[in-house]
Amino acid sequence: MSDIKSHQMKAGGLDVSVINFGASLQDLRLASQSMPLVLGYQEADDYKKNTSHLGATAGIYANRIANGYFEIDGKGYHLDKNENNTHTLHGGDEGCGTQLWEFVSWGNDHASLRWRQSDGHMGFPGDAEVLCHYRLDENQTLRISYEAVCDKDSFINIAHHSYFRLDDTADISQHQLQINADHYLPVDNENIPTGEMRQVIDTRFDFRDLRAVGTQEIDHNYCLTRDGNMREVARLFSPSSGIEMIMSSDQVGLQCYTADHLSESGQTHHGKSYRARDGICLEPQYWPNSPNMPQFPSSFLRAGTRYEQELQLQFIQHK
Repeated sequence: MSDIKSHQMKAGGLDVSVINFGASLQDLRLASQSMPLVLGYQEADDYKKNTSHLGATAGIYANRIANGYFEIDGKGYHLDKNENNTHTLHGGDEGCGTQLWEFVSWGNDHASLRWRQSDGHMGFPGDAEVLCHYRLDENQTLRISYEAVCDKDSFINIAHHSYFRLDDTADISQHQLQINADHYLPVDNENIPTGEMRQVIDTRFDFRDLRAVGTQEIDHNYCLTRDGNMREVARLFSPSSGIEMIMSSDQVGLQCYTADHLSESGQTHHGKSYRARDGICLEPQYWPNSPNMPQFPSSFLRAGTRYEQELQLQFIQHK
């Protein structure tokens, strides 16, 4: 018997399935349609071979930490270098997106899961408890929220890592995208932010107005407002299906990844192996490598204090 458990929810016009492997969003569909709106596997055990974090809760520090290292009060911490044997990505090779979580509550419209990190796991300090909450609201809205507490000072950054796909066309190039950000973070040839914050105007990163994703490769952080309030941060729309997704978040950054390096095989929802540009990730979070960039918004979490994040995904079927 598989040690991966799933829970199905149906309310508010959405059908959703979540699994305890990585607290992952396995499936998401409009109740009125059969087409999946996220990439995923039909068989839960295929997630054990998933190297792309399909639908996962990425952490305990999502995105990249340069050279797998940071310091707290002069003490250095060496992390698992799982990207090119140089940098730490999504909390290391055994980050929380690859771990079995525990269902702690569930119902027709909600599910909550818990994962416990032991001190030193993947090099991160402290015993930590992380909670992930999924809830279906009215108006075809999925709410995803996170909480975390650690008994040592640390850096915490949790991100939802679904690959969205709102139609059955060849890829996501014709999807239209809007991101409410005036600046983005340039990166070096290893996808580590250079430390500069650059305006999107007159660049290929300008999605302030809804336009086609196109064929350009993007794996960059967009700098959102820093007020900490829930607000609309992005829209994704398929002219082919007429489905629109409105994303709201309280985070300071949004990683946009056009999945140009996606490669996954198995019994997928779409009946084929997943390849480059089969989906697009829009991941609210802190800015990448912020533990080593004092000019970035701080992801530092003092021992005993609570990390909190909320994400809302509303889906609209236009005629």
